[in-house]
Amino acid sequence: MSNFKNALAEYLNDVHLSNMKGRFKDINLSFTKSADEPRVGLFWVDMKANKIYGDSLSISDAEKNPVQSDKLLDFRIYPQSHYEKWDDVKTQNKKWVDIHRREYDSIPRGRVIYLNDIKPHFYIYLCPKCNIKEIEDQLVQYFNLPNKFYSFDYTDEHYQLTNNK
Repeated sequence: MSNFKNALAEYLNDVHLSNMKGRFKDINLSFTKSADEPRVGLFWVDMKANKIYGDSLSISDAEKNPVQSDKLLDFRIYPQSHYEKWDDVKTQNKKWVDIHRREYDSIPRGRVIYLNDIKPHFYIYLCPKCNIKEIEDQLVQYFNLPNKFYSFDYTDEHYQLTNNK
């Protein structure tokens, strides 16, 4: 019976995701004139240029990362880590080309994940130095996040700078 419940829960999560993708597209179309699907991913911020660099996937293509708590939570995430992606992303910004992989965490960075739940939500985890309205607006646009379905979290220790610059 447990397998049936898990299969049913996964099916219902997929149906909910499909419904929410349509709703998010409608919201985005009304606010940004773009009906692109929201995305999850990781990013770095060039603080001097106020520019976002990173990589992302649509929530349809994102990796499912179910978490069992009192119920099965359906998270959609970007499958790679900052460490794994750094060598690709640093080529997007000439100033970063000489920064070694082990120093990927010396630049303000973050991640966007999606919780496909009754109250669907995008969580944006990022470095406290990025707590600037212009950067927040760029992130919302970069990941095509629907209005009122996201929040910023500057407290996660994973996104603190290692060099205190």
